[in-house]
Amino acid sequence: MSVLLLVVIIFLVLRNERQLSDGNIIVLGLFSGLFIFNRPSDSLLILPILVFVLWYNREKIEYYVLSGVIAGLQFLFFNVIFFYNILGGSFISASLLTLDVTTLFNYLGLLFAPNKGLFIFSLILIFSIFGFWITRKKNTPACRFLQGSVIAMALTVLVNSTFDDWSGGIRTGPGILPACCLFW
Repeated sequence: MSVLLLVVIIFLVLRNERQLSDGNIIVLGLFSGLFIFNRPSDSLLILPILVFVLWYNREKIEYYVLSGVIAGLQFLFFNVIFFYNILGGSFISASLLTLDVTTLFNYLGLLFAPNKGLFIFSLILIFSIFGFWITRKKNTPACRFLQGSVIAMALTVLVNSTFDDWSGGIRTGPGILPACCLFW
């Protein structure tokens, strides 16, 4: 579900660059709100979208935030009712968040471990590094959004590497693959 939501969010950002409309921003907010509570460990991937809306559509930020809150409240209530916390099923893993030497090894493992690494299971993602290098000098809103997404992806991998029971590309891969694919 998180991959589907992120793909729709990225599509709406790219569509909004071509065709500005209030509807795009409202739907972008709806899917962003759903995304945050669907998989809280990937919620950092919303930061580039928030910056995109603030930077390029500042006058429509109310639409984005209000629609995001309306959509996100449903997941929030579900998490509180069934899991007794706002993080839902992620609560068990979230209680294990630590920053230590193990986190560095987990971070590298999430990316390069022979049995679990994201770049091992999705070797073609190495081409996304070259794609980022090509887009880094472009100043369009979509390219700026993608550049911010790289930082958000690195932080998402960091959050996932703090879990003691990290599961390699299974945990991190699905969440960041749609954004990585755009650099191909």
